[in-house]
Amino acid sequence: MNKILERIYIEWFVKQKKWKDCSIIDFEKPDFILDLNGKKLGFEVTNIFKDEGKKGSPQKKNEAHNYKWLKDLSTQYYMASNIPIKLQILLNEDGSLPEPSDLINDIVNNLPNNSLGLSEFETYMQKNLKIKIFTKRLPEEFSNYNRWSFVNSHIGMPREITKDLLKKKIESKIIKSKKYAKNLDEMNLLIVVDPSYDSGMFYMPEVAFNLPCNNFDGIFLAIHHVEIHKIA
Repeated sequence: MNKILERIYIEWFVKQKKWKDCSIIDFEKPDFILDLNGKKLGFEVTNIFKDEGKKGSPQKKNEAHNYKWLKDLSTQYYMASNIPIKLQILLNEDGSLPEPSDLINDIVNNLPNNSLGLSEFETYMQKNLKIKIFTKRLPEEFSNYNRWSFVNSHIGMPREITKDLLKKKIESKIIKSKKYAKNLDEMNLLIVVDPSYDSGMFYMPEVAFNLPCNNFDGIFLAIHHVEIHKIA
């Protein structure tokens, strides 16, 4: 997982737990050490995804690829225009994305005419692949704004988090927990799902989990920006 994301998750976790005077120390083995009232708490941070297998999550890899493509698109757009915009893209189906440079002229030519104005247009880049682009013109102080998004990555059907899925994730971290626990008062695991992306759209079952700690002192399941559950 990206270290920046790990940091975002652990900071949110500490804030939700209302652990005041807690220092977060970036580490590698484990990911973080929290200094809480003189106790050293180790934390491994990991994600689970809908279609996760032995080789990771194809869906998450596709979302990451699209995110990188959007970054390239925004970079090339701001080389061609100094008008800050918020941009969203909707695809009618999966397909190979065009080169970012192939879309720049269409985006520039379809910009909203006034501040805070909206526009949308469609383009066919290849057979059957239709791209709809929504743009919103932003005030000048939002120079080079690039928090653009793929609409497709943020819509989907939530799936129930299962005990088997969690057990597999925990088991994959057991060996590391044994190695990392030395010189720590506690060794914990934080499993995060991010429901803002289709790959992480889960919901909790009505029945509470009853999972063994498996060499961890605590295992937490975090629905990012929503809630935290101690599951072992």
